Amino acid sequence: MGSIMRKLARCAPATLALALLVSSPATLAQGMSHGDASRVAAHAKRCRAPKHHKVLVNTHDLVMWSVERHSGQFEEEFVETLFACVPPRGRTHIIGAAGQGPAVQEGSSVSFKSAGSFVAVDEEAGNSVGFTEALTLHDARDGRTTEIVSFAGENSPLPIPAPESLKALGPPVGVGIREYAVDANGDVAWVGYSAAAAGKAGVRVLYVDDARGIHRVAATTTLELVGFRRGQVRWTESARA
Repeated sequence: MGSIMRKLARCAPATLALALLVSSPATLAQGMSHGDASRVAAHAKRCRAPKHHKVLVNTHDLVMWSVERHSGQFEEEFVETLFACVPPRGRTHIIGAAGQGPAVQEGSSVSFKSAGSFVAVDEEAGNSVGFTEALTLHDARDGRTTEIVSFAGENSPLPIPAPESLKALGPPVGVGIREYAVDANGDVAWVGYSAAAAGKAGVRVLYVDDARGIHRVAATTTLELVGFRRGQVRWTESARA
């Protein structure tokens, strides 16, 4: 779980990062009060963030905001739910949720990046037994959510298991989400890591999920994702070995 705080620290201004110590976003979102749901519905016809709430994105293609609710004797517990809609009158959709509960045995983080009306979300969760990480794509126009890739494993020295969708592309297979990006067409790119073999450096593997499906674009020891430009994924090579 040490990578969680490093990921939070390097999030760009267009990226939300929240520390979690509770369950999944679906479970948290179900905990919204009737009043919260009514306020969301009231704003659905005009697609704008309610007053006094944190605005995350505000463009002509996408409006995103968060609603935070505290509970507990000292208000130490909270749930922060993320909403999105497409101006001017798009329907409001729940993109994800984050929070902190009374138990500290579990921890997770969630971040997002957006382009046009699409939102890519990376969520990590873990406890003393194991961990999960999933990269999903949300279309704020219709609320559709697509899982791009996910990983799960035990807290052990063993390599992280790779999903079949990546193993089918052949070696090297990059696991985890080191970096990611999304474009206005709904294409998603991410960088995974292939552990080093004896006497060799580990490899950073760049994948793209677009109209062709998931395919591997590049794999080098110094690859760094730049993002999308004019519909094409871009990357560079850093000076590090």
